[in-house]
Amino acid sequence: MSTTQLSFTLRTSSNVKTAHLLGSWDGYKGQLPLSKDSIKAGAWRGTFRFSSSTLKPGQRYWYYYIMDGYHVSHDPAQPSTREPTTGRSLNILDVPRSGGGATPASTLSINKRASGYPGMEIPKGRSLSPSKIAHPKPSKPYASRHVREADYSMSPGIDDLACQLEQASLYSAKMRNVSPPSSVGSSLSSRSSGGSSPSSLSSLSDQSSGSCRCNRWGVTRKGDRVKLDCGGSRCGYSDDSSSACSETDSDSEIEPERPRYQEIRPRQRFVTIQIHEQPKSARPVIAPESAIALAMSSSERTPLVTTVVVGRQKQRYPHSTLRRFCTITLACSFFIVLLLFLLPIDLLPSRRNDQDGRRVGDFLPWASPYPHKSWPQSQGLSYEELQQVLLETPKEEKAREWSQYYTAGPHLAGKNLSQALWTRERWQEWGVSSSLASYDVYINYPLGHRLALLETRSDSTSVSSAGKGKHAYTVKYECELEEDVLEEDSTTGLDSRVPTFHGYSASGNVTAQYVYANFGSYKDFEDLEKANVSLEGKIALVKNGRIFRGLKTKRAQELGMVGIVMYTDPQQDRNITEVYGYKAYPDGPARNPSSVERGSTQYLSIAPGDPTTPGYPSKPGVHRGDPHLITPKIPSLPISYRDALPLLQALNGHGPSASSFNKYWQGGGLSYKNVSYNIGPSPPTVVLNLLNEQSYTTTPLWNVIGIINGSLPNEVLILGNHRDAWIAGGAGDPNSGSAALNEVIRSFGAALKEGWKPLRTIVFASWDGEEYGLVGSTEWVEEYLPWLSSAAIAYINVDVGARGPLFRLSASPLLNKALYEVTSLVTSPNQTVPGQTVRDSWNGHISTIGAGSDFTAFQDFAGIPSVDIGFAPAHDSPVYHYHSNYDSFHWMDKFGDPGFKYHITVTKVWALLAASLLESPIIGFNATDYATALVSYLDSVKHLAGKSENESIRSLTHPLSTTSSPFSALESAIAALQRTAISFDAHASALETQIRAGVPWWKWWQRAQLYYAVQSVNRKYKYFERQFLYPEGLDGRSWYKHVVFAPGLWMGYSGVRFAGIVEAVEAGDEAGVKRWCEIVRGKVEGAEELLGG
Repeated sequence: MSTTQLSFTLRTSSNVKTAHLLGSWDGYKGQLPLSKDSIKAGAWRGTFRFSSSTLKPGQRYWYYYIMDGYHVSHDPAQPSTREPTTGRSLNILDVPRSGGGATPASTLSINKRASGYPGMEIPKGRSLSPSKIAHPKPSKPYASRHVREADYSMSPGIDDLACQLEQASLYSAKMRNVSPPSSVGSSLSSRSSGGSSPSSLSSLSDQSSGSCRCNRWGVTRKGDRVKLDCGGSRCGYSDDSSSACSETDSDSEIEPERPRYQEIRPRQRFVTIQIHEQPKSARPVIAPESAIALAMSSSERTPLVTTVVVGRQKQRYPHSTLRRFCTITLACSFFIVLLLFLLPIDLLPSRRNDQDGRRVGDFLPWASPYPHKSWPQSQGLSYEELQQVLLETPKEEKAREWSQYYTAGPHLAGKNLSQALWTRERWQEWGVSSSLASYDVYINYPLGHRLALLETRSDSTSVSSAGKGKHAYTVKYECELEEDVLEEDSTTGLDSRVPTFHGYSASGNVTAQYVYANFGSYKDFEDLEKANVSLEGKIALVKNGRIFRGLKTKRAQELGMVGIVMYTDPQQDRNITEVYGYKAYPDGPARNPSSVERGSTQYLSIAPGDPTTPGYPSKPGVHRGDPHLITPKIPSLPISYRDALPLLQALNGHGPSASSFNKYWQGGGLSYKNVSYNIGPSPPTVVLNLLNEQSYTTTPLWNVIGIINGSLPNEVLILGNHRDAWIAGGAGDPNSGSAALNEVIRSFGAALKEGWKPLRTIVFASWDGEEYGLVGSTEWVEEYLPWLSSAAIAYINVDVGARGPLFRLSASPLLNKALYEVTSLVTSPNQTVPGQTVRDSWNGHISTIGAGSDFTAFQDFAGIPSVDIGFAPAHDSPVYHYHSNYDSFHWMDKFGDPGFKYHITVTKVWALLAASLLESPIIGFNATDYATALVSYLDSVKHLAGKSENESIRSLTHPLSTTSSPFSALESAIAALQRTAISFDAHASALETQIRAGVPWWKWWQRAQLYYAVQSVNRKYKYFERQFLYPEGLDGRSWYKHVVFAPGLWMGYSGVRFAGIVEAVEAGDEAGVKRWCEIVRGKVEGAEELLGG
């Protein structure tokens, strides 16, 4: 079987990138790529081989080109005709019939009546349905405009001329073989399989076959007017065929479509067809007697070889010079306008990459340095619409549902994985991507305990236990160490309820005399020492409250005591006691006598978190240190005041009375129970046996972390609440906050469904292990400290969200302004006047932030401004059973927050505060409030120093020593910071005004300048609190890095301002006072430099 080789050439514009050939030989399916000519610009070439079954001899085929994958066109330089079925102008390709031997492959007959010329049938082409023509719709019409807009039309009457030419006898009898003239650019040759040399269809058209004497003209593809040769038809030569002007019936021979290259076989012989366009310089002079119009309308009987001769192109426009001038002027005008458009760039800063990341390119009209297109407006929802969603979505019945779930069973730290998974699933349902972050931490669980009041009986042989030395003891009172099961409160009777114990308490079994030590504060033990009360070797009996219980244990241990017992005195319950006629829970609002306050005895003011990994996260395999650096070595137990009564009564008449001490010892609430509050110690014959058995283990904790990514990934807001509790309930602490957090997340999820996307990233956290010592949050902050230091703007904490009607909070002064604003937007459930907001019913006091909840690691360790929000009991509110089984869902539903209105109120405040910090283009901080607070903090320190018993400390505040006083230098630095802060906040306020006014679109560079000015302000606000971190930390407790805020060394919960200076003053260390004043001054100056830079 023979093969046919075809070579195609095409001339296009130089900006064409690709060219493909399509033909009817395979149903226009295959696109054959042409190669770009490396020498001639715009020239394309392609050579392809086909089997004889694909290109059948004696048949006509059509082909066309696709340029750049979009633009469809035939080659105007090659013969073309209108394809009969589709009506499209396509190039034609006629394949001659094959011959034998060395004879030409095909002999074409154009004139049937020419004498001696072997007549042959006109090749029949294959028409194709229009739907089979593969030509994609152009999407870039300008790319082939030079091809599509070329004028290939003939002059009027050209169809008649075509018909006459077909009837004319164009060739004489001498022309046996025909080849296209070079002007057309097509040649046909063949080579037999026997190795004969190629033979071409030779000879040009016989120009003497007829003498054209008519005066006919046509228009070439270049637009030139040329003389046409009719071929003699109009000059006396005619065709006998009556159907010369009619089209052949090609529709009857449509062959089936063949896929590309389906018929290719090994080559035996081939036919080469070369198609090219003749260069302009090689075109012959116009010969009117032989000119034939190339662009004439073709049919099946149109001669296969035609000739067009063109002359030199004439000027198309008479005013070419003027036209060229106008073109140049318009082009120059465009560049002049562009230059004027970009001229404001000269007013911009020089090209640089500063801390704001600004670049000159960001100020161009098409640049978009903004976090999203609608900046400074909110994305998806307006800020007002977002506020509305956050106010309308939270529901009381939902908060009640979440509270009921969390309080249905015990969820002690490290034993609440099911709750963690449930929480993660709920958050994911609301559209928040969530995961678990686990840490292997060192904690304890109770195994057994006992507390018994024993009395010596020397003559008794029936003793309950072997005593100490020769003594034998009988049990005078055995403490129950358990809370009553209440029929009305189902959680109090759970089989899995948690026993009474202390977190991080040491195991031990001690028997000793005991001493009543009031609240067990540092001052209380100091008063006992001054009263010559023997403490060493004794057990301390103290009241809960005033300071952190771990510090009570720490001080007792330092004084040589062997154990400590803690109870909650009705003194803490204001007037809501049985003395004033109130019934105890569950019948009334007073404290149930069996209520026990559990809790941690870790030394929280030294360091929170895992006691074996201070300063770094508790991951598997890390080095672990001695836990007793921040945990006690002596045993401790919590008891109820019902169990404490026999112990207190046994001290009556022994030792001094509390009434003989200062005012801090007065007010015991059990006097009506025959308790005189004598100090003791107890008589040698009356002792306490304290047994505490604990199992210490390293176990996983699970934080649930959710995230909504914002447009600014380097500005992050964190919201958190802890999930674990000491008991099965925990409706107030912590699960009122847990229920509120769920409603906050559900509200933000509703906003997400409406298309909102936050400007800043928001992270939600459900912490585990808070009750033991802020473990879960501390380990997470220690792990992600580098990222938090660079990205976090604030942390908002809710621990106990609702346990009364009074709005209470503690916060960094940076957040004061935002807190006052959002509390004015939420209606208060406690209204004395209709329409009152939380701000109206709140006294406006913001406490100093210290420790005791999950904000500690953020504020005091990482320098991230934090706030803790919640509703506390009022003077006449029902007693809140802190860390007791009676902090239950039943208590909350009946006494704490009936209707769960305060749950929803704290939810709304929390959500709106978050939205304010998330969506405001300028972070809602106020540095002036911070500087003003520093002034008052320093005044309180100076007042403390002025009352010191140490003369050298008092002299530092004496007016005569002002010039050399370390306080004067610190005062000057704070005053400078205050002036700079006022100016900086005014600048931020001016930017907010400019944002509200808006920037016209044609002043695009001003919008970019505004954006970078806002970014600069936000960057300084974000890092302002970090300026007060001292890497070496406070003396003796290096974990605490903040020089302004820290828990009191002997307070634990309450915050102390300028803790380093205060501790030096209290210790009478003059050098320490000067050193810390200098440290703080340096930090204040650093903050002033940040704002002023």
